[in-house]
Amino acid sequence: MASKNILVIDGNTEETNRTQHSFGGSATGEGYGETLTRIAPETTCVIARPAYEDYHRASVSLEGLDGAVITGSALHVMDPSPQVQNQIDLVADVFNRSIPVFGSCWGLQLACVVLGGTVSPSPHGLEVGIVEDVCLTKEGLSHPLFEGKPACLEVMSIHSDEVSAVPEGARVLAQNGHSPVQALEVVRGGKVFWGVQYHPEFGPRDMAAIYQRYRERFLAQGVYPSLAAVDQRIEAFQSMARQEDAGTAEKRLCRGVAHFQSRTREIANWLHWLGREPRL
Repeated sequence: MASKNILVIDGNTEETNRTQHSFGGSATGEGYGETLTRIAPETTCVIARPAYEDYHRASVSLEGLDGAVITGSALHVMDPSPQVQNQIDLVADVFNRSIPVFGSCWGLQLACVVLGGTVSPSPHGLEVGIVEDVCLTKEGLSHPLFEGKPACLEVMSIHSDEVSAVPEGARVLAQNGHSPVQALEVVRGGKVFWGVQYHPEFGPRDMAAIYQRYRERFLAQGVYPSLAAVDQRIEAFQSMARQEDAGTAEKRLCRGVAHFQSRTREIANWLHWLGREPRL
């Protein structure tokens, strides 16, 4: 791949990132940047943090960018907070400059709102963990975002909000019984967005840290029947991380989340598309 300059828009607050890091995960911006450069080492990433208290829009340059990615976040796009509005304003500026955008989870939701769609709490509540029933639509099967992926995906997920109305120019590329929009493309004028409701950038160590952050909440919300059950999931993710580090993941899992190249294929496909498609 040719070298690319990518803006990483970190959706989380400083406090959330600090807590995630304290449990052994990565801050969302740094983690996404590390994933991008592991896929394509020649990539240059600049991280913007619109949800931080010291954020100033004037400090973020959009000159010379080949693309932008929007990370996940613990925020809710429906909340009228400065941390959310700062991100809406920045992403609108990015789209207005015809910079291609990729988003994960919060990134999908935020981009859809900026482009005229809506986001609402899911009637099915929280979707979390390894989800195995995200399936491509007819349009998704032929879309370059999913080149090299099976028709039904195994993904890392954590979200309780979802896209409830897609923007003009949208095509739904994947869905499941929990959320009707698990992947989406929007092409309108000079704006191009690809996004997924799950987290191809998350490794098992990130998921273990998330489970530790939400350990008591998972119990209180009835997601798991006991803290012991939550702890079993934490240990399972930590074990998966150790196997990934050692290169000993079971072969049967190498098409799913236990294998870096498979897990991050959507991001790699987007980076490849950036290098071969002219700007609209």
